[in-house]
Amino acid sequence: MQIVHPAETRSESRSITLKDPRFALAYCLTAQAHDDLYFSLLDHTPERRARGDAAVKEALRLRPDLPEVHLAMAYQAFNLAIVYARTGNPDLAFGELNILIKTPGGVDYGELKRNPSLDSLRDDPRFKALLAQLAP
Repeated sequence: MQIVHPAETRSESRSITLKDPRFALAYCLTAQAHDDLYFSLLDHTPERRARGDAAVKEALRLRPDLPEVHLAMAYQAFNLAIVYARTGNPDLAFGELNILIKTPGGVDYGELKRNPSLDSLRDDPRFKALLAQLAP
């Protein structure tokens, strides 16, 4: 299996979106490439974050019915929730988690309950409420 650098993926998906601006999957790949650079801290800038958001929004506008679009949204929301939880911003983390639990393909009960990146949120009543909403 060949490992592809996020910059290569971003370049290829940008080329595809220029050729066919209606190709929602290319926007999903573009979002993932931007998000990977942002969340890996290789390019943790507001501009990179905005590019990822814009790509997901365009994919959602083009194909709101496409499962991959919802997975791209969930990927962003989950990673943002983790960043906010780790940096002492519980209100922002819960904002993302509230989006995530309503997103098809978002987070499930087990992931929310066991993910150590969310440990700082566990004693908050909002965390228990989220778990209750997802309980099997």
